[in-house]
Amino acid sequence: MSPVKTVNEELIQVADKLKENVSETEKEQKQNINHCIAELHLIDDICQCIPESDTLSVLNEVQNDLFNSVIFACQGFYRNAHICLRSSLELTFSFIYYYDHHYDYVLWKKDYIDTKWSDLMSPDTWNLNKKFYSIILNCDTEKLKFDKFIDRIKCLYHSSSQSVHGKYEYMQTKLSNDNTYDPKLFDSYYKQFDGITEVLKSIIYLRFKNEIDIDPDEIKELDKILKKYEVIL
Repeated sequence: MSPVKTVNEELIQVADKLKENVSETEKEQKQNINHCIAELHLIDDICQCIPESDTLSVLNEVQNDLFNSVIFACQGFYRNAHICLRSSLELTFSFIYYYDHHYDYVLWKKDYIDTKWSDLMSPDTWNLNKKFYSIILNCDTEKLKFDKFIDRIKCLYHSSSQSVHGKYEYMQTKLSNDNTYDPKLFDSYYKQFDGITEVLKSIIYLRFKNEIDIDPDEIKELDKILKKYEVIL
């Protein structure tokens, strides 16, 4: 009979395994990881341009979720990584809403109201209201179209929710029994990360387009994304 390990010994063994996973992931996915980190820096640059507001703490949590998702993915905790991605998506749209609805922000902060994803995605809400954005962007409402953009957001939200709700095929123990590096699972995560960060930086940029002052080449790329989804015709 093998000797029973102490809690400390178990934790050390787990930590060593996670370190091994990170090392292997970094070796095999170096280019993709570098892209993830570059995206985090770009989102931070965009966020730094937003006028001061106490609601920015919500956006700070978004950035923390994104960073944690990368860490989890590198460690082999792929389900946790996807959970963090969905949280970042929800909180980004919550931030955009609360930035201009401070009264609701105070109530939400004090736990008097809840934020509903369905409300944030509704065409009638401020988040994706054509009249509101026509004022911000100084253009006619006919120049704005959110249908394709909303469909993309809903698709990303749904795929991330599969992990959150513990659907059988998305459970961590089903995906990988011993939390080892899995190229297919990491590639799936990377694709989701890339899609969600594309949406996040685009909606933040769209809302604060007049305030964003970053590298002109990055501005061009953000404008390309909006045109790809036909947000601005």
